[in-house]
Amino acid sequence: MPIVAALRERLSVGFSIFEGLAPHELDIVAETLYPRTFKAGTEIIKEGSFSEAMFLILSGRARVEKDINRNPRPVWYLDCGSTFGEMSLFDKLPRSASVYAETDVEALIMYRVEMEDMFEKYPHIGYRIIVQLFRTVSLRMRSVLAQLGPSTPALALTRPEN
Repeated sequence: MPIVAALRERLSVGFSIFEGLAPHELDIVAETLYPRTFKAGTEIIKEGSFSEAMFLILSGRARVEKDINRNPRPVWYLDCGSTFGEMSLFDKLPRSASVYAETDVEALIMYRVEMEDMFEKYPHIGYRIIVQLFRTVSLRMRSVLAQLGPSTPALALTRPEN
C-alpha cells in the first residue's frame, strides 16, 4: 500500500491506538495495512469464525451483533476511528460477535503476520499500540459490564485465621 500524507494524517488523528506515534512510525504502521470497502448491509466478520485480522474504520458506521439464544442483538456501534477484531487477533479464538456495515464502510485491515513482524522489528511501536488496544478493549468491557447492572460491593480480601 503506498504511503501518502493523507493516510498518515488520518491514522494520527482518527485512531487512538496510534496515539503518540511519530510520523515516521505511522509510515511503518501504514505499510502493514490493507484497504477494503464494504457495502451497506455486508457482514464484515461472522461470530464464531476464525480470523487473523483486525479492522480500522476510516469512514462509515458498523453494527456489532451478538447471538443471544439464537437471536442476534445489536450490542455496539462503531464509527470512524473505531477498531474491531482485535480480540481474535491476540487470543486466536473464534470471533465473539458479528459485525455488519450499517453504511458503506471504508476500512483498513491489519493481519496478525504483518503486525507480529512489525512488533518484532519495532518493539517500541508494538508496545504503544498494544497499550492503546488494551485501553480500547478495557473501556468496551466496562461499558458492557455497566449494561449488566450495578456492581456489587467488593468483598474484602482477608487472610484466613489460623
